[in-house]
Amino acid sequence: MRYKPPMLNARGSSRWLGAAQLKTISLLASASLALVLAGCGDSAEDPIEDFVGTWVYSSELSGSAACTGIASLDEKPTGNKTFVRGIAHSLVDLTPLTLDGSVRCNFAFDVAGTVATGVPGQGCALRGGDLFTLTSWTFKLLSPTTAEEVAAADIASTPNCTYTMMARLTRISKD
Repeated sequence: MRYKPPMLNARGSSRWLGAAQLKTISLLASASLALVLAGCGDSAEDPIEDFVGTWVYSSELSGSAACTGIASLDEKPTGNKTFVRGIAHSLVDLTPLTLDGSVRCNFAFDVAGTVATGVPGQGCALRGGDLFTLTSWTFKLLSPTTAEEVAAADIASTPNCTYTMMARLTRISKD
């Protein structure tokens, strides 16, 4: 007969584990592993994936730059908005600025549920040296293919300006 080392039960006393008990322990371990792996999720359950891709601005939009001592300038957003995964923050907006189409600020956004929020205080230089500084920016999913964007920023220039924008968007691709 082969020697089997004793196993300890919950009370600390030794006893032999039978085949049925070993099978139960094995099934419990397998079930636990399956639950852990299922908790890892896939991209369909990742809320960041709901934002990543290219969005197009719809007809419901407004945007303006209000400057001290000057009539407001019409600065409606145009073209496409592109979100990609970020490293330090959930998302990065690669969209050129409406005010200066050659400038990409690559603003960082954090995601909570169906809302991506731009990190306030981020800034970038426009052509000519003016500084565009984000004060608030939200991108809210209304459905898997529609969203609403509301933004505000300060523009340090002569004269100083405030930029505001509101728009509806439609998702056209998942990049």
